[in-house]
Amino acid sequence: MGAGPRTNPQVGPDALDVDVLLDLVGGETVLDLACGPGTLTRHLADAVGPDGLVIGADLSPAMLTRAARVVTAPNTVFVRADAMALPLRDACLDAV
Repeated sequence: MGAGPRTNPQVGPDALDVDVLLDLVGGETVLDLACGPGTLTRHLADAVGPDGLVIGADLSPAMLTRAARVVTAPNTVFVRADAMALPLRDACLDAV
């Protein structure tokens, strides 16, 4: 019998399996759009490993401040951005 889904009270039961759903193996560049307090950002940073990068983007300065305090992984950056006008080049991401 396999282990059940990973859980976290701050996100839905399937959210922590996103690395499996996105087929992340390490080294990818991933955007966590509307990252909020960084709960999923932290998980994605673990999944992409030291050779990957996770960009947490949110429109709220308060959420970005909170996320930056909580998520201190060196492979993570945060940016204030509107989802409709992301400051990213085309085709620079492996997953969103």
